[in-house]
Amino acid sequence: SMYFFGADTTNEDGLVSRTDPDSLNLSISEKAQHAEIQSDFHTDAATLTTGLAWYRNKAGLRFNGEDVEQPTGRYIGAYVYSHVRPVRSLIITLGASQERLEDFGLRREKTSPKFGVQWQPLAGTSFRMAFFKSLRRALIGTQTLEPTLVAGFNQIFDDFTGSIVRR
Repeated sequence: SMYFFGADTTNEDGLVSRTDPDSLNLSISEKAQHAEIQSDFHTDAATLTTGLAWYRNKAGLRFNGEDVEQPTGRYIGAYVYSHVRPVRSLIITLGASQERLEDFGLRREKTSPKFGVQWQPLAGTSFRMAFFKSLRRALIGTQTLEPTLVAGFNQIFDDFTGSIVRR
């Protein structure tokens, strides 16, 4: 199966005092585009998920009517996850993502491994373990088709953009 997600958003915030002509006038605008595509392949013993993600955003800052700065952010990433079930009670997750982030002067390029095991020896009893790394995207990039869980553990955290997470 194939999935596609796309977004084009514009936000504007203005802080203006209309009663005092000598007051400071600050306005912030942001325009962003985001697109993803994902493919899933399923068999009885395994699942393979692959995908690509891209976003770009541009912020504008005006102070007292003058353009101050127009920082931009870019992201491109690819990922692959496989869930293999060698026996009924065991699921092994293997995966990786390759990401490149440029966000308001910060640049990161990262290959992030993903590994997880889920074992259910008895009904109602399960053991899970995982090791993974991930790169924190900008807010627009956290809406994603990429799997957010590795063996039931969340790999998306509310850190600063560009943070590298190791769990």
